[in-house]
Amino acid sequence: MLYFPTITWLVLVFCSKFLQADLISSTTSKSFVTVENKQEVNLQSPTGLLSSYQSFSPSLKKEHDYEVDDDTILETLKRLRYSLIYFYSDSCKYCLQFNPTFENLHSLYSSTEEKELQILKSNGRLNKKLSQLFSVPHYPTIKLLNYKTSEIKTFDEKRDLSKLVDFIVRETKINPDFSVLDSPFLKTFNNVDTLLASDTDSVLILTMSYLHDWKDVDYPTHFIQHVARDHSDINFYVLKTDVMEDFDIAEKFGVSGFPSLIYLRNKQFKGLHTDAESFKSNGYLDEQKIRRFIESIKNGEETNSRWRDYKERVRSSLNQSEHEYEVDHNDEDDDDYEIEHIEL
Repeated sequence: MLYFPTITWLVLVFCSKFLQADLISSTTSKSFVTVENKQEVNLQSPTGLLSSYQSFSPSLKKEHDYEVDDDTILETLKRLRYSLIYFYSDSCKYCLQFNPTFENLHSLYSSTEEKELQILKSNGRLNKKLSQLFSVPHYPTIKLLNYKTSEIKTFDEKRDLSKLVDFIVRETKINPDFSVLDSPFLKTFNNVDTLLASDTDSVLILTMSYLHDWKDVDYPTHFIQHVARDHSDINFYVLKTDVMEDFDIAEKFGVSGFPSLIYLRNKQFKGLHTDAESFKSNGYLDEQKIRRFIESIKNGEETNSRWRDYKERVRSSLNQSEHEYEVDHNDEDDDDYEIEHIEL
């Protein structure tokens, strides 16, 4: 709980630097002036803002250190020149869809404090003063504050990562740090032989580049990165089979459904979600299923999948392919014979 003298000092600092209009007092006719998606904040009656911040509720428990509330916003905004704030609501389905994108955006700009930009979020329904201060009409809403010029711009484009990065670069000239995509937890895949020769257990995730839940797999916020971090004794690889040169790797492991998981140990492997019917019977391959499968193997528990020898599997696959080719080839000969017989 902040005491009144502290609040008074914070508000005066905030007013002198950022506000130029009485935003919350009922005596003003408009909180913000919006011109081409830009808001200019002016102060006419400091007593209005002061009275609105006189009674603070205790700080709510925050899920992340970059989450701000009514208590912390004044000190937070004056730290850096630019603040991009994502206003959300727990009950907003569009916010739930956008949350992973925001986490990825925060990752790209997590080391940019020295560049005068911070990426923040706030629960708008729980922090009504803050939402009113920024004139938040709905959720999700994204605002960019230039603290030096007192300008606020609203992001109103499609809420995808590339659009957000373009918006930030355009307005702040600050580029993201793409080096965060060099994961310390996911290994670079070379070939299967290297994995088979390794004394370390390996997990291969076979997926497709267009699958929604695996598009952002390179970002540190993706759940497979967390799983790999928690199992540092296992080498993790994510293979997007539709963009790989070794396109038949899925066939070698008997995989016909995506995403799938292959666990390798001592030249043998077990599979999870490897057939096309898995989704119908077991649902999607998510974090909990992956964690349970890995833990069951580590603990020596029985799983629905048996250990299979990789080389035997490849030989079996080749024999099957040769058999199918012979059948197709014989069928073609029969068809030609029938056609010739009819023509005669």
